[in-house]
Amino acid sequence: MKRLISCAAARQLVVPLLLLLVFTCGGCLINERDEYVLKINPDGKTGTLTFVKYNLQSDASDTADQAKDFNDLMNNWKSDQHLIDQMKEGAYVKERDVRLEDGKVVWREVSLLADVGNILPHYSEGDTTRFKCDPENGEVVGTNGTVIDMKDSIIVAWPPHTKEFVLRTKVKDFNPKSKFEEKFEEYLTQHAR
Repeated sequence: MKRLISCAAARQLVVPLLLLLVFTCGGCLINERDEYVLKINPDGKTGTLTFVKYNLQSDASDTADQAKDFNDLMNNWKSDQHLIDQMKEGAYVKERDVRLEDGKVVWREVSLLADVGNILPHYSEGDTTRFKCDPENGEVVGTNGTVIDMKDSIIVAWPPHTKEFVLRTKVKDFNPKSKFEEKFEEYLTQHAR
């Protein structure tokens, strides 16, 4: 049985679980690259999701909205509310971290999932799992699946009985309006005291 999920749909499925990207903000958090690693446990229902967001920025033009987006990011990193929100979505956050890598702000989170169906709603151990990606929105830069280039899309497919899904994507023409790396360095300096 074929199961197609677009990369945009995949993000929409993952994003409710990853409240990091669902802020009520003047702008919104955006990032240049994503990395998702989903490991499904032997029970076929639970699992572990590790995701990394590289080069986090704001898409807001206004500096006040950029500052709010940055503050929301820091609150999600340091506050308990993010943990509570994730629990409501069926994810127990084991680890979360914000750091600078190669001069860019990076968010990394590891969560235990009560139901992998929240991320892969059509996952069936005996079926091939496929993501359909629109090359206009971004590109697949790494996966442990098979990338199939089509005329107007890219398909990433994993064979039946796959227990670990790896997907790395990159946004084309990433041009943020903010400079979160500077704000983050300042934040670290102020909170090191």
